[in-house]
Amino acid sequence: LDERFEQDGVLSHGLPYTQGATQMIHAYGNLMSENGSPPEALLDKDLEATGKIFSTDVDGQRLCSLLSTIAIGSESVGSIMLQRMDCEEAYTLQDLEALVALSRAVGPLYQSVCAMEKMILQQERSRSGDSVSTQLLGTSKAMEQVHESIQAALRSHMPILIEGETGTGKEVVARAFHGLSERSERPFVSLNCGAVQENHFDAEVFGFVKGAVAGIDDDRPGAFDAAEGGILFLDEVGTLSLANQAKLLDVLEHQTFTPVGDTAARRADVRIVAASNVPLHEAMERKAFRQDLYHRLCGIHILVPPLRDRHTDIGLLAEHFVAQACYEMNELLKSLSPDALERLEAWNWPGNVCELRMCIDRAVAYSQSTTIRAKDIILHDPVQSESEAGKTLAEMEQQHIVNLLEEHGGNISATAKALGISRTTLYHKLNEYGVRQK
Repeated sequence: LDERFEQDGVLSHGLPYTQGATQMIHAYGNLMSENGSPPEALLDKDLEATGKIFSTDVDGQRLCSLLSTIAIGSESVGSIMLQRMDCEEAYTLQDLEALVALSRAVGPLYQSVCAMEKMILQQERSRSGDSVSTQLLGTSKAMEQVHESIQAALRSHMPILIEGETGTGKEVVARAFHGLSERSERPFVSLNCGAVQENHFDAEVFGFVKGAVAGIDDDRPGAFDAAEGGILFLDEVGTLSLANQAKLLDVLEHQTFTPVGDTAARRADVRIVAASNVPLHEAMERKAFRQDLYHRLCGIHILVPPLRDRHTDIGLLAEHFVAQACYEMNELLKSLSPDALERLEAWNWPGNVCELRMCIDRAVAYSQSTTIRAKDIILHDPVQSESEAGKTLAEMEQQHIVNLLEEHGGNISATAKALGISRTTLYHKLNEYGVRQK
């Protein structure tokens, strides 16, 4: 308050400034209520002409005022006001233009700061284990079941089996569990079983001692050693051979393992979280996965739903990925337009959350404004790509023109601009391909 400034000796004429500011703000509010939307800027002499301010003289001194709106899109989030007492000359239109330019720059910066604060808060909550939802975004019924399964896993010490299609976020679920578990201060070690060569399994998983491998003169810890006291995440566990499945089963049964070249068994103080992108019960039916290992791994079963089954989460995930991408690319925060969100929600997402994240990254990179529009959303359909393999270049160009024309509501100018060609060239191509305008 101005009185605090007066007491501190910082502002000697707080009261007159406050009176003038109140006049400006009241006038601004009156204009906003009359027009239905706030004006971008106000100059005090313009307000005098409208009769909204009867006098800008305070205590015999001329009070000059400028006010400019800070906006994000069409929403007003604040204003910047400049005032000076006993001025010889009033603020001019040039002064107003300078303040408007500043306000237009402040809006996106303010939006970015808010987004960064939100991300920092989420990261702090994630580190403190405040909520599973800080890492697993989504309020759909399917995601509620995932949250319930994680809570059940937190109350037990059994191994966990996470199943779901590729790209659904199985490792994200595993890391969220780790962050909330009593082992959160211990390592989280991820091992992609599909990337481990058959004859390297023992060395990768159990490690080896000095002299066990030719050319290596020291001990090398395996995944179990690295994850001591923490979580060992076995991704794509269904790709293990039957022989290596038997070795993993032996560790789970006896809670010990022996490094290659060693004779002494070591205690396996880890919690196993396994994941598979194919249902393991189907692999058991094909005799490709051991039934006894399945029952050892499936103490707590978590099924991560595909994105097409959690349609209501798409907007929330998309906005989160936009904020992340803008932060990583050092861009001002961008927003999704309604038509862009509609396009995202209409897609089937065969690549699930991973595909959505890549799509948003592309959109942020392609968008040249602070608003991501439908034209910035580039989607790739693998089925459609296969069907287009036999098409000629002309047929593909025709389809591309038709798609853009529909996207721009038949607007020739907008379509030509999107294609990077002139209106005349576009008309020629439409006639050439026999495309009729609606």
